[in-house]
Amino acid sequence: MAKHKGDIEIGHRMVEEVYRVFGTYTKAINGLCCGKAAISYWQEGGTPGGFMLAKLHHFGGDVMYVLTGKRGGK
Repeated sequence: MAKHKGDIEIGHRMVEEVYRVFGTYTKAINGLCCGKAAISYWQEGGTPGGFMLAKLHHFGGDVMYVLTGKRGGK
């Protein structure tokens, strides 16, 4: 199935937000309890699942930014 531009942007924003929250690749992997493959998948434009978005929110991530591209749900 082809990826839509919006899906790819969500993956890229997920990576951006993960690094904003955790600061480093290692801290992100440990904090989200995910493997390197998950972050690589998002970097390539894969869309994160709801469980990962919930985990990111738990650590103070802006999930609305990941989904919409707008900070704070605005």
